Amino acid sequence: MSVLDLAHPGYGPGPAAVDTPCRSHDPELWFSDRVPDVERAQALCRGCPLRLACLAGALERREPWGVWGGEVFESGAVVPRKRPRGRPRKDAAAVEEAALRELEARLSDLEQALAELDVTLDLARALTPDPEVAA
Repeated sequence: MSVLDLAHPGYGPGPAAVDTPCRSHDPELWFSDRVPDVERAQALCRGCPLRLACLAGALERREPWGVWGGEVFESGAVVPRKRPRGRPRKDAAAVEEAALRELEARLSDLEQALAELDVTLDLARALTPDPEVAA
């Protein structure tokens, strides 16, 4: 089962859809060229119950662009922030360095959360009876 099975009814054999921000808000926010739209999509993702699974799936699929799991993707990789169009700021190097430090901290937190999720999933699998054995 994938995140899409949970988030989008009828997309697969999954259960009824989970209420996610990408379903209840304008989907264009997650793929916008405008920095304020992307920041809004990131903020909406922070409270999503499927955030970690969405991010893990996007990393696995190397999504080419957009906001996935609250992170900005470009060319299949997570980037610190969405850059606005036009001429770079005079202090762009300092801003970029600060954004990279923030991204590294967020990714470290997400890696830890994903590891905890893997342990939880392994435990759930171990405690769930195998339907083939029960039959």
